Amino acid sequence: MELPVLNPVVEIPIAARGKASLSIPEFFFGDRSDRFYVVTYGPYDDGFGWWHRNECEIGAGVFVLILAVVIWLAARVLARAQQRGRVYCRRCNYDLTGATSTTCPECGSSVVRRRPVQGRSSPRRLALPLLVFLPLLALSGWWSGRWTLNSSPKSKAWPLEWMSKAIPGWPLRRQEYVLPQKSVLQAYSLVDGKAKLIGRIAYGLGRGRPSPDGRHWAWNEFSDQNNWGNDFWSFDFMSGSKRSVSLGTREDGSGSFQGFVEGGKEGIAQLTGLVRPKYPRKPLEPAEVPITLFGIDLDTGAKRPIATTTAIASQAADGSYRLPRIVAASRLDGDPTWALLMWDKPGSGTMVLGGPSGTRQVPFASPVAGDGTQELRFEGDALQLTCGYPDPPASWQIGFDGSVNPLAATEPTSGWKGNFKKSQLLMERNGVPTVRLATKAGFSLAQKIVLSPDGKWCTGLLRATGPGANGGLVEVWDLSAAPESDPLPPR
Repeated sequence: MELPVLNPVVEIPIAARGKASLSIPEFFFGDRSDRFYVVTYGPYDDGFGWWHRNECEIGAGVFVLILAVVIWLAARVLARAQQRGRVYCRRCNYDLTGATSTTCPECGSSVVRRRPVQGRSSPRRLALPLLVFLPLLALSGWWSGRWTLNSSPKSKAWPLEWMSKAIPGWPLRRQEYVLPQKSVLQAYSLVDGKAKLIGRIAYGLGRGRPSPDGRHWAWNEFSDQNNWGNDFWSFDFMSGSKRSVSLGTREDGSGSFQGFVEGGKEGIAQLTGLVRPKYPRKPLEPAEVPITLFGIDLDTGAKRPIATTTAIASQAADGSYRLPRIVAASRLDGDPTWALLMWDKPGSGTMVLGGPSGTRQVPFASPVAGDGTQELRFEGDALQLTCGYPDPPASWQIGFDGSVNPLAATEPTSGWKGNFKKSQLLMERNGVPTVRLATKAGFSLAQKIVLSPDGKWCTGLLRATGPGANGGLVEVWDLSAAPESDPLPPR
């Protein structure tokens, strides 16, 4: 008896990072199980593709053209010198002083229709053309000099390429154009056995997260178009609009997205200020770093300060400072109302708690190293720290007294479990094979199946197989379409 077959409700192509490696995306279900998110990382066309890839050649062409015009004008003026107080043919520069004919003896042009010009010195004759063309020459030279920022691997701004080889110490050197690294989010709504794309956005390489209600996606981004500004961004899946809130500029510090205030109506943004060393500086002496937490309303963009505190940055032997890894959480009620975990060194950290009763610091023995993948949130009278990448993610309960207790991983209660059998992807319910998941021809499962919190959906990453194949797919299956009874007895 053949098992029923479930076809995927959505297939999301994943590009290869190289000839042999698959660019591993981040894909997961929302807390309510009716949202599915796929985030891919890698080069992303910034909208100026052809122009940026050819900008240095265009600039070099304009530079050489204007340079040729300037050289031609200068050679023409110097080769046809004039004397002040004499008159010359406007066309061929023949000396017509004292001539009575109405035509030029040299070129035959009419001196009535084209009146002779008064003789001028060569510098004066060159003044106006040079006033026009030299700024254009400098601008086109700077333009082609932008090849240090924008140029494709095969492009060469050849005048500057030659100068960089011929002139010792020439400052403009070749740099290959690199497509900006971006995160690309695709969000799907899962309803009635169908998947509907509700949003696709690209943003700076960084970590974003959906709000608990699934309505918004939030992230932090640096902008080199706004004095290296720190911006908190949110995307509304219902309206399709993006909103940004400035956290300051790079001169104010570095911003980061830290999650959501309990309830999910506000995002948490952290601004880590600049290091404040004591002067005169002493070797290996630590320094203070100001930390500010903001709550940002996802609907209106209103920004409110949550807390301000300080962290300690250690100084390395070369004089640079190393900032601690920090995760933050906040809630509207209770005491404390906000918390920071700071990893001072491997295996230990400092917890900063603040609220109506004041601010206090509590040391704790950290179960993780603080690599930037952790999330922190309030759970009653304790904190819950979750490490982002394992599946299921590892979690710990951290008491306000610094105690740390591991939490058991929560498995879906539906009884579903993935299994490989004779190169087939089977789903078992309570240990009995129940349904077979159809996969696209030429692809095989690259990672284990991930179930939604309610157990009604599952997803997996597939890798292209066969000689010369690359790339992959993320597929989603609707398990609610599987038969209720077990069609096959256990073997």
